[in-house]
Amino acid sequence: MIIAAIVAGGWFTNPTIEQHREKVEDIARIAITSTLEDEVKANNGGLLGTIITAFVGDKIVEKGVEAFVGNKMEYHDYLLGSTATIDGHVVSVGVFGKVFTANADTIKEKMKDSIKDGIKDIGKELKNSLF
Repeated sequence: MIIAAIVAGGWFTNPTIEQHREKVEDIARIAITSTLEDEVKANNGGLLGTIITAFVGDKIVEKGVEAFVGNKMEYHDYLLGSTATIDGHVVSVGVFGKVFTANADTIKEKMKDSIKDGIKDIGKELKNSLF
């Protein structure tokens, strides 16, 4: 009976894709922002890069989150629990109504090439729309 209650509890409280997406978007924002700052520093962005990032950085980050999480996140439902992956890497685990995510540094490290490519694409798109 106790096992049945635990199984039923897990099934009824299994986090939804929306719950995973919300948590992963929060952590992706941190990873993308950090990667963007690293790219500005690595490319000797200096004061001008910092100013530009201050004005369009939020747009780049939000577009990056939308593209990165919206297009790449896959939800896996195991009835009693669930996971979300990006590029084959587990980024969140859900059980009993809670979603636990990898930290931003882990996401940044495992998916840095993907994040950098996304930032470059979004930067080009913004440049074309601004000029």
